[in-house]
Amino acid sequence: MSGNPADTIKRMARNAALKSLRYRDALMFFEGFYIAEALAAESGSKTRAAERLGVKRETLSRRLRRSEQIRDEG
Repeated sequence: MSGNPADTIKRMARNAALKSLRYRDALMFFEGFYIAEALAAESGSKTRAAERLGVKRETLSRRLRRSEQIRDEG
């Protein structure tokens, strides 16, 4: 993610609201994006990405599966 992270989040929120994206869907989208960025920063290591995000590896894996399932349904 380049630039100021707060500006990126604001831009994502604005775009989601303008597209009338439901709140839950916007949260799920952000979570998937956030996890993907952490995984990329840690060269795909779920263990290190979970540490970076401050969650257990199991939590990261579960949320990653959920975001992939939602993406596949959409």
